[in-house]
Amino acid sequence: MPDEQCGVIPYQPWTQNGFASVMPLPPGPGSSSLVLEVENRPAGAMTIKRGDYPLGLIVIPPGTQLTDTTPATLPMKSTRQKKIDLDSGDPAAPNGVVVLFTTR
Repeated sequence: MPDEQCGVIPYQPWTQNGFASVMPLPPGPGSSSLVLEVENRPAGAMTIKRGDYPLGLIVIPPGTQLTDTTPATLPMKSTRQKKIDLDSGDPAAPNGVVVLFTTR
């Protein structure tokens, strides 16, 4: 997992699929938060496609320590590519990961 992180505020308990506000840390000049989907997915290898999630996705694996709507800091993977491969069972990200698709 990269050293980049995001501050994430969920709109529902972490154990439910839904949406969350995401802000990369530290925020740069003119940065604003994004609203991304939150999906609980089984641990393991997966491919996240820009076509399915144009801005990105927050993946929460089973057994997360996050259970209510408390804000969290999660590792971030970002890419300019059309897809990103990740393993949601990565011990470096036990509570989840933010995938961001960027244009630059």
